[in-house]
Amino acid sequence: MRKYCLFFAIILSINVFSIDIFEAFRAIPDSLLIQLNPEQKLELLDNYFSVNTAAENRYKGKIYVDSINIQSNFLQLKTTHISTIQIKLIPKENDTIIGVISTICDDFCDSNLQFFSKTWQPVLIPINLPTKNDFFYLEQMNDDEKRSLQTANFLPLYKFSFVEEGLEIQFSGFDSFDFFEQEKLRDFLRHLTIRL
Repeated sequence: MRKYCLFFAIILSINVFSIDIFEAFRAIPDSLLIQLNPEQKLELLDNYFSVNTAAENRYKGKIYVDSINIQSNFLQLKTTHISTIQIKLIPKENDTIIGVISTICDDFCDSNLQFFSKTWQPVLIPINLPTKNDFFYLEQMNDDEKRSLQTANFLPLYKFSFVEEGLEIQFSGFDSFDFFEQEKLRDFLRHLTIRL
C-alpha cells in the first residue's frame, strides 16, 4: 500500500509541472487567437484526429491545423492563407514556458514572438536579434558596397520558427530589397537563417 501511495505522489508531483500542447491550446487567450471561440478550438482539435483538419472561425473562414507533434509539444495552425501561429511548450527549471510565434507571409515574412507562463501570463525572455553583421560579410565590402547596403530598403523583418534544437530566425528583409539591390549584395550574404 505504501508503494502505491508513493507512486501516486510521484505522478501527482510530475503533473503539477506538466502541461501538454492540447491543454495549452485549449487555454490560449482570445487575444492571441481572436478567430476562434472556445467551442471552435475544441472542434479544431477534435477534427485533427478525423479526416477534416479544419474548423470554421467566427468570421466564416477556415483555420487548419498544419501539424501537431506531441513528443515536441508543438502545434502549428494556418489561420489564413498568409498567416500561421506556432505554439511550443518549452521546459524551463521545473516549469514550462509557452512560446507563441505569429507569422504573416506575403511578399516577405514578419513574425512576432511572445512567451507565457502555463497560465498564459506574459513572461519576459530577452532575445538578442541578429543584426546586419550576422547576415552579411560587412568586412569584405568596400565603402561603395557598404553605402549600398545602408541605402538599400533594409527592413529588419524576421521569420521565427520553432525547431527541435530551439529557435530559427530567417532574415526575410532580404526579400524586401529590389532585384538590383539583391544582386549587388548577394555575394556578401553570409546566410539568411540563424539558429539560436
